[in-house]
Amino acid sequence: MKVSEEALKILESLEGFTPILKFDVKGHAIGFGTHVDPEKYKGKSITREEARKLMVEHISKVVEPALRKALQGVRLNQNQWDALVLWTYNVGTKAMERSTLVRLLKEGRYQEAADEFLRWSNVKGRFSRGLYDRRKRERAIFLRGLSGVA
Repeated sequence: MKVSEEALKILESLEGFTPILKFDVKGHAIGFGTHVDPEKYKGKSITREEARKLMVEHISKVVEPALRKALQGVRLNQNQWDALVLWTYNVGTKAMERSTLVRLLKEGRYQEAADEFLRWSNVKGRFSRGLYDRRKRERAIFLRGLSGVA
């Protein structure tokens, strides 16, 4: 399974576009929140098209393989896959692999796993309303699909 085009558009809106390197809680990012080697992009600016290419490449080479490995044997529909890609892109593959959300999916407890999205609403130990709103959206995509959520 691969992330849908509709989910990529949602991810672009969730992350926002930054043409230059910025520092966030997980390191240096550019474009649509893609973490990169800062030396490669120091003093440079990228276009939206270049940013999208970086984002899609990171998803296909890092996020999706990590999800496939962590969720081997778990049955997912496209909506669930898309929500998990959105979430993992944001929290990182290591956090995803160690998460209760993944454990619950492996146990077949999909509703409880969906509720776990909301627990990922803190930045450096402090509640973030913006992150909570993002998690509600990811949870809704997981449970109901993309239509009417974008």
